[in-house]
Amino acid sequence: MTAADRPRRKPSGTAPPRLSGRSAYSVFVSTMKVLLPAVAVGLVLLIAIWPQIETSSGFRLDAVEHLSDAPIPEEATMINPRYEGIDENRRPFMITADVARQLQPNDRETIDMQSPAADLFDDAGKWLAITADNGVYRRDQEVLLLDGNVNIFHDDGYELQTEQAVVDLATDLATSSTPTFGQGSFGTITSEGLRVEERGARVFFTGRAHMVLYPTEEPAEDQGLEPTGVPQQEAAP
Repeated sequence: MTAADRPRRKPSGTAPPRLSGRSAYSVFVSTMKVLLPAVAVGLVLLIAIWPQIETSSGFRLDAVEHLSDAPIPEEATMINPRYEGIDENRRPFMITADVARQLQPNDRETIDMQSPAADLFDDAGKWLAITADNGVYRRDQEVLLLDGNVNIFHDDGYELQTEQAVVDLATDLATSSTPTFGQGSFGTITSEGLRVEERGARVFFTGRAHMVLYPTEEPAEDQGLEPTGVPQQEAAP
């Protein structure tokens, strides 16, 4: 008997069944259908409970209060404000300040100012500038109350200094009842108060006054000039 005629033995074990490509894809799809919804549910739960979790470093997520619930400040503050207007003769003026505050919520007309400055111009184009440390502007009355280092400068070259002044912007009148010092090309003058009219065209020194005049080469009357822009003295009786 040859080897070819011998009966062949069947193997004792059987090989495991193999999955076809289509069967493996079906298993993958079934697994993802279960896994993906579970992951999504887990993320939602994590977001919901995260604000209650404190890590070892002390970091914590808290709810943020909406801005509409925040308290409204009683004091409205403006930086570098500017107010413009015109007087009774339709001449412009401008008021500026470093800081302006509306102290009373129900009073929009009274404005407290730091470092206020008023600039006024006449029909000839000359200017009058007034500055102070502090001031209160009454917008409805167009009145500026100044306090502390009040300085008045005129385009003609003179300067006035006092501690307090009231400036009526509508009527172009500035007054003071505190000691005043003035200087210019004419000389120097001190008084107990002052009154400035027509945007500096006329200046009156009230109360007891003392003036020192600088000598000039020619008297003003010999030059055919009038002392316009030079402060006039209103002497005490």
